[in-house]
Amino acid sequence: YVPLRLVADIFEKNTGFEKGTILIGTEKQSLLLTDLIKPAETGLKCSKDAATGITVAGKPYSRGFYAESQKGYASGNLKFYVYGTGLKKISGSMALDDKTPESAGPVEVEILKNETAVFKGELKKGAGPVPVSISLDSTTDNVYFKFKNLSEGVKIDFISMLGQY
Repeated sequence: YVPLRLVADIFEKNTGFEKGTILIGTEKQSLLLTDLIKPAETGLKCSKDAATGITVAGKPYSRGFYAESQKGYASGNLKFYVYGTGLKKISGSMALDDKTPESAGPVEVEILKNETAVFKGELKKGAGPVPVSISLDSTTDNVYFKFKNLSEGVKIDFISMLGQY
């Protein structure tokens, strides 16, 4: 066994992991967050990868994942356990998918790093994506994406939501 991360660090190379492949190179490694970490889900069901099926304000996106509201839940969250992963940043954007019913009201979003809110906003049907950027450090254990005002059929898109090393 070879400790690839240690060897890569010695040669000042960036490392990453994507769909079963270890990446070592000179480029910054940016990987779809759900390829790195399976979130704990409450009130939402998260897709692993949504290479097709993400459309926001009429524009299709080819990289990302989505979460769908579950029947009977007015709120939900995704919890990503990031401690010890070496991630330095999570960035991308979020939006309500065009498949979300017209009757759905705005969805309130709060992103927490451990217990501290780092983002608060609203997602509205037909509106463009909302950018997200969260810096991580060695004290970050969890990143929570919390949603309120969910109704049946709400589909939240995470467009190019990447974990960066």
